Amino acid sequence: MVTVVLKYMKLQGSTLVETLVAFTVLLICVSIAAMAIAGVMRSSGRFDYLEAWITMQNLATETSRNRDYTETEISYNHFRVQRLLKPSPYTPSLFILELKVIDPGNRVRLIYKFLILHEVEHH
Repeated sequence: MVTVVLKYMKLQGSTLVETLVAFTVLLICVSIAAMAIAGVMRSSGRFDYLEAWITMQNLATETSRNRDYTETEISYNHFRVQRLLKPSPYTPSLFILELKVIDPGNRVRLIYKFLILHEVEHH
């Protein structure tokens, strides 16, 4: 016959100090998560910076490729982009293409400056 011996193990609980430390760590993690969520909620209002930044870079590339340096204002969904061309104060063959993103409240949110070297034609 097989005899089964059961050993009673003493269950140990955590001490008050361990419980307080664990609770403090959990509270810190929840606080950090709440601040991150609040920041995302605050920044995701009516204006999307990433969409505006990508639009500005695409517009700068397209402007350089097509050599269309006219001053215009282009409207998008939640903002508009103002394209300005200014001569450089240092050299006559260098221009500064400035793109400004303006939100619906007429506030300038982003400014992107791009240097353009104007090729002078020789006769």
